[in-house]
Amino acid sequence: MANRNEAAGKRKRRVKVIGIVAAVVLVGGAVAGGVLLLGKKDDPKKVGGGAVSTASTKPTPGPSSASGTPGGQPDDPSKPIWEAATDPAPQDAGALFSALQVTINGATWNRTVVSLDQPCWDGNSTTGGLGKILGDQGCQKVLRATYVSGDSAVTVGVAVFDHKIQAETAMKNFAGQLKGLPAAGAPAFCANPGCTGTHASLGRYAYFTVDGAAKGGNTSDATATAASSGFAEHVKGQLLQRAKAAGTATPGSQGTSAATPTG
Repeated sequence: MANRNEAAGKRKRRVKVIGIVAAVVLVGGAVAGGVLLLGKKDDPKKVGGGAVSTASTKPTPGPSSASGTPGGQPDDPSKPIWEAATDPAPQDAGALFSALQVTINGATWNRTVVSLDQPCWDGNSTTGGLGKILGDQGCQKVLRATYVSGDSAVTVGVAVFDHKIQAETAMKNFAGQLKGLPAAGAPAFCANPGCTGTHASLGRYAYFTVDGAAKGGNTSDATATAASSGFAEHVKGQLLQRAKAAGTATPGSQGTSAATPTG
């Protein structure tokens, strides 16, 4: 009887020891597994199966254009005529309005006369208060040309300033109108406020149109009014050509041009 009790006690002790050992093994495995998992989570070398780059994430600037401006934006083509210092070519109405004929809206317009008026505020080339606005910003002169098609007439004009800020300010304060420029012996038209037209600036120049009837007076003319914006684009194109020439001129040629102004 005593032997059976001793044997049963030994079996219980073995089972208890095995249970303790198994528990230790399980706890140890769990701890080791946790360490491995933490190691994987914190390891910067493994994310999604690929290496993590340690390079800087600062944004890089966009590619430069041929003109050298960041982001590939081209220079303003009017920049050479932003100020007098970089735009020394002579101011010549005949050269600026060089086209003897212009086709707009399918109609042919013939240049009949050109003029250069200075000072800007003397009333020869403007009316309705425009002269004072131009003069307040230091306008130097106004160049004009008139184009006629049948009974319709459009006068285009360009006011010259020293700097683009002056031209822009004058256009922000715009009032009145450019005066129509009649050819010798032709009746005056748009000599007083009442005609329609356009106004804008480019670089150090403000440019205008005024449209009316070639037969005279301040009466409106549908054909001339419809063509007015086309003439404004034509004048803008002439100014951009001037800017292109100024931008490509050599310092020596600029000096020569500046020394021989014609107006």
